[in-house]
Amino acid sequence: MDIESQKIYERGRRLVKELEVLISNYQKLKFYINAQDDVPALYLKQASSMRDYIDILLERIKKTCY
Repeated sequence: MDIESQKIYERGRRLVKELEVLISNYQKLKFYINAQDDVPALYLKQASSMRDYIDILLERIKKTCY
């Protein structure tokens, strides 16, 4: 693997790792939100933002060449 291909591969791996961490945190937040009766609006906004970022990371991963 040449240096350029290695850089692309490593960038893709970093994106996948970031996505894994984000999904884990998103699931924890959603579990908390679903378990509560009175959820602060800020938590709902954070969950929405996290979902948007998950979608962005998925698009970035799709465009990474392996």
